Amino acid sequence: MRAPSPNPRRFLAALASFRFVALALAFVFLCLPAAAWQHGKKTGKRDLRTEVQATDEQWRMATTSSDDVAMDKLLSEDYLGIAGNGQVMTKAQWIDRIRNRSLQIASLKVDDLKVKLIGQRVAVVTSSIQLEGTIDGRRIHGQYQSTRVYQHNAGGWKITNFEATPQRPYRSEGEEPGVARK
Repeated sequence: MRAPSPNPRRFLAALASFRFVALALAFVFLCLPAAAWQHGKKTGKRDLRTEVQATDEQWRMATTSSDDVAMDKLLSEDYLGIAGNGQVMTKAQWIDRIRNRSLQIASLKVDDLKVKLIGQRVAVVTSSIQLEGTIDGRRIHGQYQSTRVYQHNAGGWKITNFEATPQRPYRSEGEEPGVARK
C-alpha cells in the first residue's frame, strides 16, 4: 500500500495559517509589553507623584531665589494665590511682587509634604511650611499650612492655585495657653 500523496493546497493553507499565528504571537509578545511599559511610565501614580514633587521643589527654589523667570514658567495663566495674610493675587501680581522685590522669601522649609493625585492631570499638594522673609517691607515669619494645586498640560505641571494659612495652636474658648484639657 502506498502512502497518500500530500495535497499542496492544504500544505500551503496550513503554512499560511501558521505564519499568521506566528505573526500574531510575535505582536502580542513584543509590542504589547512595550506599550504597557510606556503607559505605566506615563501614568504610574508613583511616577506622577515624583514629577509633582520635583516641580514643587522647583517652586520652592524659585520662591527663595526670587526667580521671576522660573516662577513665570511654574504658574498657570489662570493662577490665583492666597497669601498667609489673606491677600489674593493673580499670576501677574505675584510675578510683579517678585520682580520689584516687594516679596522676598529668604527661607522656605517644606515639611510633611503630601501629594494627592486626582486623575492624571491634577495634583493637590499639602505641606507645612516654615518661612522667613519680607512682604512690602514688613517681616513675615512663622509656620503655615499650605495647599498648592497643580494641573498638567502640554507645558508640564503648573501651579493653578496656592493658599497659605498661618498655623496657630488650637485653643478652645476660655482655655488658657499651655493648659491641657481634662
